[in-house]
Amino acid sequence: MPSTINLKAAWAQVPTGVGVLCTTETEGKIHGITVNSYISISVEHPMIGVSISINSNSHELIKKNRKFGFSILSKDQKNVANYFSSDKEFSLPKNIQFDDLGGNTYGIQNATVQFACSLRDNFLLTDHTLFVATIKNVRFNRIQPLISHRSGFSELTT
Repeated sequence: MPSTINLKAAWAQVPTGVGVLCTTETEGKIHGITVNSYISISVEHPMIGVSISINSNSHELIKKNRKFGFSILSKDQKNVANYFSSDKEFSLPKNIQFDDLGGNTYGIQNATVQFACSLRDNFLLTDHTLFVATIKNVRFNRIQPLISHRSGFSELTT
């Protein structure tokens, strides 16, 4: 069995887009988490899969609300990724704004892609849950995405 350290180092070699999943807390405050484990499940039946740690604050909020916004960040949004990857409660920086995607779902303003999602199913897989959601709405800009690679952020070169 490979060690956790080796697996993390191996997965860090694979470039992925950086996303932020947004849902709401009881009092209506927008809550987000930085994610790089997500997949397109189907475009014919629009679905996305997102893997979330069972220990994250977002986990129970997603199950309770049964909907979320998912944004794939643009190359200039490293600060957004860093903010939502922290476990600490900091005041939301003024430069992080949200777009209303409809149905009480929110996306990160100026992201490359924004999805409004409705939870379809979830699968507990040891220490993570795979949330499968129907995509209800999509918006996109032709802005280069932010990339996670080798435990840091970079951008595409074309």
